[in-house]
Amino acid sequence: MEITGEEDTADTDFTLSEAGEVHDVDELQINADFIGIVADDNNTVSLTASGFEDADGYTIVDREVDVNIGDNDYAVTIDENGEVDAEIDPEAISADHETGETDVSVVGADAEDAATDSVTLVHEAHNLNEGWNLKSIPQPAELYQEDVNAVNQWNTGDETYDAGIADGVVSNAGDLHRGMYVDAGADGRLGYEFETDAVPQPGDVQLENGWHLASSNFAIDTDDATRDLDDDLVNLPGADQPGITVYDDVQETTLGGGSTVDAYDTYWVFIDDPERTDRGILAPNYDPTERDGILNPA
Repeated sequence: MEITGEEDTADTDFTLSEAGEVHDVDELQINADFIGIVADDNNTVSLTASGFEDADGYTIVDREVDVNIGDNDYAVTIDENGEVDAEIDPEAISADHETGETDVSVVGADAEDAATDSVTLVHEAHNLNEGWNLKSIPQPAELYQEDVNAVNQWNTGDETYDAGIADGVVSNAGDLHRGMYVDAGADGRLGYEFETDAVPQPGDVQLENGWHLASSNFAIDTDDATRDLDDDLVNLPGADQPGITVYDDVQETTLGGGSTVDAYDTYWVFIDDPERTDRGILAPNYDPTERDGILNPA
């Protein structure tokens, strides 16, 4: 294969083994604001790059190189045009890798000159339907948004939706109790960076008479990431008791105390003078490896 560059190479043929290592990269881009390393609804994320050269300025084509994201090296192929257009698996990054912003770079390229990018690592990333979506924050987390127009929460007293949680840490009992009504665009996504090492701060919320859009609230990294509705309504008399009626998220089906609540479920609770009105709110830490074991059993 002939590698072209500034030097006269007319009489020289270079094989892949003789070609120089990647030194420079003109462009490198990962096409996502955040990716979920424990769970990501996008099984693959697009990665593009171009302008590969070795230390002598020769253009590199038809070569496999590694791109590092987090603790994982992804093997990608430079095509005959000197470009990379690859799909990478975000869950290939170790589940217990530190979350937050991380560099995206070509392994071996010059750290000062070569193009790099960055992406935020979160624990779980979920796609949204275009339009309105009902979602919960089951345990303390920092919430990330992509192509989201609004996040509202139901105000029981006024019987209206209010502007709700924006990007930021959600850990107080009130916000962990309340479900989210999320208006998303065609590429809408929510990212959850869960709290892993804070001192838990459990609490409770007093439910006044009327409708409540409730969030699931439990350690989703235990058991099979589901629980009975009565267990999720901590301290309340139960969904089958006088004064409490529970419906699914679209208010079409009545739920009983033994109904299953999944990790990100919301449901409607109608309160009408039950024996107790305080719902206990849990604030457990998230264990990435335990959650990964639930989602990807051996």
